Amino acid sequence: MENNSKLVSIRFYFFDLIHELESEDLRAIEQGQYYRIKSLSFFVQGIGLDDIVAAEMEKDVLTFQKVITPSGNSTLQITVFRKEYIPALITLLERMNCYCVTCPQKHCMAVNVPVEADYNGILKFLNAQADKGILHVKLACISPYHRQ
Repeated sequence: MENNSKLVSIRFYFFDLIHELESEDLRAIEQGQYYRIKSLSFFVQGIGLDDIVAAEMEKDVLTFQKVITPSGNSTLQITVFRKEYIPALITLLERMNCYCVTCPQKHCMAVNVPVEADYNGILKFLNAQADKGILHVKLACISPYHRQ
């Protein structure tokens, strides 16, 4: 975290699989008039770690408005069907230069894939695991650098 930067929560709204409005709060630090995202999302689409976003106070809640500058990082949201695979999966993804956060009670993970990581190799590995029925991968935020 940057020196003396205060963490704030920004609320992101989204529709779930049955089209009900849900929300997820992500942590961020102030950066001028905007905010730099410092946590990974388990549910929100289109937001990457270190993206610069605009947010406004609505009913005493800091609420996401739009992405100002994408960071270049991609975010993958993974549901692991067998909880015992999570530690090994984290180890392998970290060796591939990824950063992982887990929500074990829901068997899900959020994975940051930085610009310099081998995105195609990571996706190939995860898709092979999905083909074995071990997990499901959602491409939550794809960096333009990884779309090639």
